[in-house]
Amino acid sequence: MRATQPMTSTEDVPALRCRGVTVDYDERRVLDGLDLDVGHDEVVAVLGPSGAGKTTLLYAIAGFLTLSAGEIRIAGRVVATKHDATPPERRSVGMVFQHYALWPHMTALEIVAYPARRTGASRAEARTSAMTLLERLGIARLAARRPAELSGGEQQRVASPGR
Repeated sequence: MRATQPMTSTEDVPALRCRGVTVDYDERRVLDGLDLDVGHDEVVAVLGPSGAGKTTLLYAIAGFLTLSAGEIRIAGRVVATKHDATPPERRSVGMVFQHYALWPHMTALEIVAYPARRTGASRAEARTSAMTLLERLGIARLAARRPAELSGGEQQRVASPGR
């Protein structure tokens, strides 16, 4: 009988792995060779003074910035290198912005339904799912309102309904 290698489970692969992540803004290096592993059951806080690169790191992970060097993997899949990047909408990364990224011309229902539409759900499926989320948050009555008609807390719930 010959020995076999154990199969690698998804739990052995970090949810997030950054290796040598470097990001430059023009001539200024903001992240320099950052390494980070985050496990599937871990919660991580990114702390540091203003200008330390916290937001830059999050934007790079989400796919809003191009790496100058290094690699980012999500669930074992390479999503970013200097030469190639998976678009943000295909990374399965959620992000709550400090200033809510709400489209002013869309209703709360349309905003919440948008991610489902981007991943292939029909208009009806996306609207049904979005309405369920709004109901769960106790803000279904706001479905037809635009961001300018919402309070700050209501905007936050619309911006991150799954949290």
